[in-house]
Amino acid sequence: MSMHMPTQNRTTNESKLTSAKRSMNLLTTEESAERLGVTKRRVQAMIRDGRLPAEKMGRDWFIREEDLALVADRKPGRPTQFAIFGSDYKTVSSESGWNALTKEKQEARLFAEVKMRDAERNTKRAIPEGRENEYMRRVINAFEAKPALKARAKKAGAKKASKKATRG
Repeated sequence: MSMHMPTQNRTTNESKLTSAKRSMNLLTTEESAERLGVTKRRVQAMIRDGRLPAEKMGRDWFIREEDLALVADRKPGRPTQFAIFGSDYKTVSSESGWNALTKEKQEARLFAEVKMRDAERNTKRAIPEGRENEYMRRVINAFEAKPALKARAKKAGAKKASKKATRG
């Protein structure tokens, strides 16, 4: 038995896999990650979570090119835990005199807005009890430090205003 036989079989299997990949428009996890603008691990997580269909051949996962459309419209990056406060932040930060308020008054104003909205909606968002001001400061800092998050808050506020205008 020749020592070169396994290499020859591997080469043959790799060429079969490559031709099958091309004929079926299959992409590797690396190729999919590059097209989606995410990491290979993020693609693997989407496969594991069932959000991205894939086929396992040997030890590798392959994704149909057309299936990338299922996850292509997802928001880039990781979701922020503070995004749920976007419309609240937009409301209070757009009030005249917001920037002149002390940090403590900004925190209190945002917390009051959150409580009021929760009461209107009959919901309660998770805010650590006894640490409300500290938590509201983290929310404010997150929106003020990240322009994309701030823009999302602005958009959420605009949506709410247009809904109010159409209602009455």
